[in-house]
Amino acid sequence: MNIPPDLDRAVLPALEAFPKQEYWQCPYGVIWYAVNKPIGTISLESPEMYMFWTGWITSGILIFLSQFQSVLFLLVFSGIATFHLIKAPWNVSILWLCLLGLVHPFLLIVPVLAKFPVGNPAPFRKTWSHALHAIPYKMSPLYYLTIGIVWLSVAFHL
Repeated sequence: MNIPPDLDRAVLPALEAFPKQEYWQCPYGVIWYAVNKPIGTISLESPEMYMFWTGWITSGILIFLSQFQSVLFLLVFSGIATFHLIKAPWNVSILWLCLLGLVHPFLLIVPVLAKFPVGNPAPFRKTWSHALHAIPYKMSPLYYLTIGIVWLSVAFHL
């Protein structure tokens, strides 16, 4: 299995150094760091373990959701979560945060605040510039699209 190289060179070092990470490492919000810091800690700087724990948490969430969500929603969520787990596991926690919209629709703002560098302690201008310039880069539009599908699925209770 190929490990996404950003895990080793950016994500895990940013989680380790937070709140003194480099602006380019993980230009996400403080909410993202709050969710991912414990995963990074128990992963012991291992990309494989980060993916393992992220997968286990996602499996637990799916088991819980299976009690009250439709099969269609579960298929959409699990398919997109699996895609992100393989290609961009640092985005899986954004998918989890989208599920907060099932509790109350106003909570759909939380994944947006987490995905963008809201509250990120790295230099403001550099961090936001990096985050916004990364949106059209390579696979980023596909990642945003799939996160958007989950977000909309929750918003409209697919």
